[in-house]
Amino acid sequence: MKHILFLVFICLTGCGRGGKIQSTCKEDFDSFFEKFATDSLFQKKHVDFPIMKYYSDEDFPLDMMENMIDEESFEAIYFQHNTRRTNDTYEIIIKKETDSVSCYKRGINNPINIEYIFTCKKNSWFLVKIVDNTD
Repeated sequence: MKHILFLVFICLTGCGRGGKIQSTCKEDFDSFFEKFATDSLFQKKHVDFPIMKYYSDEDFPLDMMENMIDEESFEAIYFQHNTRRTNDTYEIIIKKETDSVSCYKRGINNPINIEYIFTCKKNSWFLVKIVDNTD
């Protein structure tokens, strides 16, 4: 009987969370992202190398290719708009989950469609995966 009550208690307290854990990150994501988006040195220190980048194959757009990027070949990611170039207009959409944050760069009148996935490690946020669905 004790075991049944214990199982009921576990289900009532944990089953409705969908298996996600509460983030223990001490750093506020909004403050972190502001610095990540504007400081290339800070950005490089907050990438979990080697990082996987997934992208569409040019010949077969439904096939996803993958590329492992190490620290030496990493290029800074720009989130600020360049006003000289009108073809790179995009919006940034941030979707926060309990254990991760997805930052979407979505093009406005262009095919830009990139997702940057962050998780909390060592009490700070780190970029852990890039998914580029740009056509």
